[in-house]
Amino acid sequence: MKEDDSRKVEKYGLGIAPYFISIALFVGGLFFTTVISSRDSFQADATRLGRFLSRTATYVLMSVSQSLAAVLILLYGLKLDIGNVPLFIALVFAASLTFTLIIQALVTWGDQVGRYVAVIIMILQLTSSAGTFPKELLPDWMQAVHPWLPMSHSIAGLKAAISSGDAAVVYEQLSYLGIYAAIALAFTGLYFAVKARRTAEASPLERDGALQA
Repeated sequence: MKEDDSRKVEKYGLGIAPYFISIALFVGGLFFTTVISSRDSFQADATRLGRFLSRTATYVLMSVSQSLAAVLILLYGLKLDIGNVPLFIALVFAASLTFTLIIQALVTWGDQVGRYVAVIIMILQLTSSAGTFPKELLPDWMQAVHPWLPMSHSIAGLKAAISSGDAAVVYEQLSYLGIYAAIALAFTGLYFAVKARRTAEASPLERDGALQA
């Protein structure tokens, strides 16, 4: 056997940090939807496109604020020893945005049911994202699910950014997170497009009721 300590992590906190950072960012995204409606607008006569843009912009702004607070606390409050700080910051912002957009899509389509699905996904990620133990130690069905979970990619990217600073690994995980974010954003946009079409095809009385709703 040959020992390789090129990616050695001196402290347990650094080893577990990617897991808890990802959990915190996901929970933060879930919290946003309980504070701000994912469907309604402050303007009663806002169009569906306007509602989509305003809700998405609001969630993106909150996600950026959350990421900025996390980065400042981790780097200057807890003083984490990061192998590649720029890539670490990029991962935090990308993971937060991806989680927020996924949760926004689920809640926009399903409301309370969507939040329930988001919680189920979070629980599944807690056990299957290999945040505490290597994925090889997971049951076979969890290993099969592992690559499809967004938190798996945020954790893998954060581990690389913190321990080795391996840019290739980080860029790969960023690309996966970007795909998830784009799909979620399109899914949210589809909801407002479908609602707009139904409103346009409805009778005047039904249309007035839909706009009020």
